[in-house]
Amino acid sequence: MLVHFVSDYFHYDGKFWTTLKLLMFYPGKLSTMYLQGKRASYLKPVQLYIFISAVFFIVFYKIVHLKVVKDGDRINATFTTGRVETGTLSDTAFSKQLAAMRAAREKFKNNRRKIDSALSALPGLSARRFLVLTVKKFINYGQKKNLHTGGDIVESILATLFHSIPKLFFVLMPVLALLLKLFFRRKEYVYVDHAVMSLHLHSFLFVSFMIGYLISFASWDQGILDWIFFAVIPVIYFFTAFHHFYKTRWFTTILKGIFIIPLYLLIILVSSIVNLILLIWLG
Repeated sequence: MLVHFVSDYFHYDGKFWTTLKLLMFYPGKLSTMYLQGKRASYLKPVQLYIFISAVFFIVFYKIVHLKVVKDGDRINATFTTGRVETGTLSDTAFSKQLAAMRAAREKFKNNRRKIDSALSALPGLSARRFLVLTVKKFINYGQKKNLHTGGDIVESILATLFHSIPKLFFVLMPVLALLLKLFFRRKEYVYVDHAVMSLHLHSFLFVSFMIGYLISFASWDQGILDWIFFAVIPVIYFFTAFHHFYKTRWFTTILKGIFIIPLYLLIILVSSIVNLILLIWLG
């Protein structure tokens, strides 16, 4: 089964490489050919997305880790290709670390008592009460995960959010398809046709993100080249795919894309915030 699976995807003349080449270098063409019924030589849109997102998830879940470092009053989150090794601690160092962990745990307990006291003085329905309750849930999350500092909790939450990107995109793909249907009104295209386009766009995003991360970790640039793959290339790709797939003039394509892309980014941001709140509250 394993040999059959690998052969299907990675054989030199397999469907995967043919599909990937068309996806990467001919924006919008793969979606067009799929709607024209030319499907025998290419992976199905859902099959392509699931495979690419699975590779993204497996590679970055196992290789890429998030490290949160506190610098004064600021908390900086950075990605690393390996977990930080602490090495062997001496008895003195271990005692100091244990004392710091106990102090942090005691601080957590004190903060929780203060929060409970503050909640009793706040009205039942108010923004401030919701904020204080969220802080309480944040502390509870840390205690459930056996984390001892605010930085460790932030690191755990951000890492969970980062690893949920494939799931988030999968949920939001129908939303992008709806935006495409609303802005590109073509009688010959039904909603499912826009959904095919959405699947291919998200598949490209994962490939572009992976290339960007690999460049970032290889330190081949000074923090610029990787962001080209994170932002610049995806935006250019989206505009070009819109132009070829919907057969609109460049002016019309750019005008509609200026609304679609920021609106979709806003939806992603709101969804991430909701996901963050649910993660803290439901822990």
